[in-house]
Amino acid sequence: MDIRLARKDELGKIKRFYDDIIDTMESSQYGPRWKKDIYPDERYIADSIEKGELYVAADEGCFAGAFVINNQWNEGYDKIKWQVSGPREKISVIHILGVSPLYHRRGIGEYLVQKAVEISEAMGKKALRLDVIEGNLPAAKLYVKMGFSYRDTVSMFYEESGWQRFRIYEFPLNVT
Repeated sequence: MDIRLARKDELGKIKRFYDDIIDTMESSQYGPRWKKDIYPDERYIADSIEKGELYVAADEGCFAGAFVINNQWNEGYDKIKWQVSGPREKISVIHILGVSPLYHRRGIGEYLVQKAVEISEAMGKKALRLDVIEGNLPAAKLYVKMGFSYRDTVSMFYEESGWQRFRIYEFPLNVT
């Protein structure tokens, strides 16, 4: 399975990938609570592709997983006592990491997270951070299993979802 940058001509396919996750997880107790056409919406996906921030795990013409990695975060992150300090340009943040329902329980989530770590290290970043909506236990367990440390739980406002509580995680990177 290949993890690579998404291409502009894949926008519709990537949107359907995220819609499939939303449809499958909508009734799940532990879903990411994303909403179709709200988050992640087509504009966010297109912008992430354009900026070279959206990666896909391609498997025989299907997308097994995808994520965005950049240095953008919610202002709620500014309240956190981080293990690693540094300017914004030295920090990576994972967004919209998702695994296709067809590929659940195959280690794809771990594979995506490991790739995000490798990408961040190759870019000379000092830390990789992310937030998980409170109650999304499978995602929280995955990140802890992968070596992320829990930093805090904070209320944050996102235009797409309003005020929600998020668990915040950090992974120090081995950068020389």
